[in-house]
Amino acid sequence: MEGNIQALRLCMERIVPPLRERCVNLESRPFESAKDLPIQVEDIMLAITEGRITPGEGESMCNILTIHAHMIEVAEFDCRLAALEANREDVKAYQAELQGFVEGGGIGNPRSLQTK
Repeated sequence: MEGNIQALRLCMERIVPPLRERCVNLESRPFESAKDLPIQVEDIMLAITEGRITPGEGESMCNILTIHAHMIEVAEFDCRLAALEANREDVKAYQAELQGFVEGGGIGNPRSLQTK
């Protein structure tokens, strides 16, 4: 309390442990879809075998890539679902038209050739 720097340093080391991870500087290729995941993992494996990163760092990076790929898949699924829901009314109208065609006797029946 009266200015003992060594005591303060010891307290701080116990309260806030030193950072054990290092910043990994690894260039990567663009990641646009889940199809790019194997290429990214291959680049990470190469960096591990060359000794540029540790196996633990490579594992962490692969986990991050997996999460990123999952987020891309979720976003793509959401876009596809939105497109399907936007066309839902068109599908219902087509189903009604098709049902009318089938109930009207199909091809060869004058009622089935009528237009709206």
